[in-house]
Amino acid sequence: LVSASNLPNMDTFGKTDAFCEFQLGEFRDGQGWIDGFRKCRSKTVKNSLNPYWGETLSLNAKSTHEVLIIKVFDQDLFSATEIGQARLQLTELTHDGQPMGFDLTLQLAKQARKASVSSSAASVAVQLIYNPLS
Repeated sequence: LVSASNLPNMDTFGKTDAFCEFQLGEFRDGQGWIDGFRKCRSKTVKNSLNPYWGETLSLNAKSTHEVLIIKVFDQDLFSATEIGQARLQLTELTHDGQPMGFDLTLQLAKQARKASVSSSAASVAVQLIYNPLS
């Protein structure tokens, strides 16, 4: 997980306290997750509309037919509000163990669309490596 940019300000005082949740599994539009998903979460970057994580996270893929969904949230004291999400099919990754960079546009959640004042699209930047276990 590299960074995010142009996030809407979800907080009344201060700025967004962003973290990401990565969900991986077989996903079908109209049906949702097939047999559940695996997930991991980043640390929270406080008070930034352009957070930088520079964080390494790991999930085990069962097949290249799976989908990675990256959800960006605003952390509040007792809860979290979804800002938006991006999807990536694992078939888009090369299988040579080399990192691939993606700058994914976020599909903003309803509450985030109301808070967004930027004309630039919110996005999340990731660098992914697919290492087959064969």
